[in-house]
Amino acid sequence: MQPEVRQAVKEAYNGLMLSLILALTIAQQTPASPIVQSVEPTDDVWVYQYAQDQAADPFLRAWGSSEEGAVGKNFTDHMGFSYSCLKFELPKPPEKMHLKGAKLVLLHAGDPGWDPADAKKHPLEARALPVRFEEESWTYETAAKVHPSDDPNTIYGTGYAAPPDDKSFPIEIDLMTGKGDFGSDYKKAVADPDRVICIALTTSLVPDGAGENTIYKLFSRNNSPELRPKLLLNFGE
Repeated sequence: MQPEVRQAVKEAYNGLMLSLILALTIAQQTPASPIVQSVEPTDDVWVYQYAQDQAADPFLRAWGSSEEGAVGKNFTDHMGFSYSCLKFELPKPPEKMHLKGAKLVLLHAGDPGWDPADAKKHPLEARALPVRFEEESWTYETAAKVHPSDDPNTIYGTGYAAPPDDKSFPIEIDLMTGKGDFGSDYKKAVADPDRVICIALTTSLVPDGAGENTIYKLFSRNNSPELRPKLLLNFGE
């Protein structure tokens, strides 16, 4: 091989290797695309003494008490307030990624009896629910053990929305904005073999004789997929 040819080959080889090294360096420095996991509840119940079927009802509901607020002290034999519970079985988190955000997305039934000013003042609350439950075996007496705390430090986040006429509409709750530490509870949940996390829905919105629609009325998991509650988990590096 002629010296000038050998030199040209050497330079071409060096250029190729430099390009490969540069490409690998860029690939290592480029952050991976965010990943969003969408999770539906495996169980959900509306907790109220006079509900016909708390487990299989197509709606979840929440309202508060004018005397006790969003969460009362007596969880059985009461009519003053109501709450709902959701249970999620979490998928494994993506490798080498961390939870960056979490939202609970609920679809509210159309034509509510409250107005946006009421909802803004009394938003829907997502609270930590440390006690697990099974929808299949739920009875009203279970509420004595499975209920949220009235401690504001257990609130993951709140949400409200302006209803568009008489149509159903979404309410999104950012679970990383309240005093409750959803991120820490998520880490504990995914470290457990069952990977289960539960959330309670509460509100200080009070009907006070204004009508049965003056409550939060949300589609439960006992509906078609597009109506069901969704837990959206956002991951990044």
